[in-house]
Amino acid sequence: MIFSYRTRHILRQLGKILLIILAIAAALLVCFMVWAGRYMAYDRAAGALLDFNMGPIPEGVLATPPSPTVPPNIYYKDPTSDLPNNELKQTSIQGYYLTAEDLRSEKLPELKSRLETLKAGTAVMLEVKAPKGWFYFSTEIDDHYEDQAPKYALSVQEMDELIKFMDSRGLYMVARLSAFRDYWFGRYHVSSGLPEKGKGGALWMDNGCYWLDPTDDETLNYLVRITRELKALGFDEVVYDDFRFPVTDKVFFPGNQAQSIVYAAVTIATACATDQFCVSFAVSDPTFPLPEGNCRLYFQGVAAADAETVAQQVMTDSAASHVLFMTTASDASDTRFEKYSVLRPLESAL
Repeated sequence: MIFSYRTRHILRQLGKILLIILAIAAALLVCFMVWAGRYMAYDRAAGALLDFNMGPIPEGVLATPPSPTVPPNIYYKDPTSDLPNNELKQTSIQGYYLTAEDLRSEKLPELKSRLETLKAGTAVMLEVKAPKGWFYFSTEIDDHYEDQAPKYALSVQEMDELIKFMDSRGLYMVARLSAFRDYWFGRYHVSSGLPEKGKGGALWMDNGCYWLDPTDDETLNYLVRITRELKALGFDEVVYDDFRFPVTDKVFFPGNQAQSIVYAAVTIATACATDQFCVSFAVSDPTFPLPEGNCRLYFQGVAAADAETVAQQVMTDSAASHVLFMTTASDASDTRFEKYSVLRPLESAL
């Protein structure tokens, strides 16, 4: 087909215009991809995800952490004691733990009624910080940790109210918190996390959470600050959950993982455990070295028939004081747990 000169001229002009439009579209696409990359998250199960509701996530060593406040001396042990001769107030405890089902806004009046029936000194454990990193209670730790708790859960104000109520009842309050699995702290303190192998310093993520380095001073200072704040609120004991390394071979850590976890436990216990405040660790290995002082090991999911075998493996002269079992509702009345410290689900309370 032969086109006239005028037609060919028009087609050339249209072609130039089309190329310009395509070039502009390509440039806009590249700019969008660069901008959207700030909101890219990686989930182990779902893969790459775009979440425009969160701020940009720093990538590895390029992130600049905020200027930290003066950290507490994590090697200092509080010498205060109400007991003569500095004897430890380490005794066995019996009580209950609250589940997410218990900690619902619409159930708060019923929960208070049930707690009111418990005798003073009864132990009650509640979770105060989620693995994602947000706090369920009012805290001055850091303004960056947004309140993103599930809407059905107790609000921060309601949790504060519950803590004050429990304290006024004279209950033995145990705070449970995730230790080394923390999305928000990992996001703002990249140098305190565990980098993924071959990713240039970017942190490894597991199910939407970063894992922290147990040997990092900033990580340990963070846990110590939380613990001291809980102590000031009236808690008698703190138990660290997720007190371990993630089960994966994808993180880069040059040291000995087992020794590093023990180091972290000793450091925190030395800084926080006192005669009147117990520092505990939820573990699965009964041979985990228990730090000296007012400390305990928590075990969950242990059958009543295996309780004594597990307790005998703990390196302590007083298993009744230093070993605690969290039972299921079906095992709550099993007497084989009673020679040790025990926490049962609140639903099992009469």
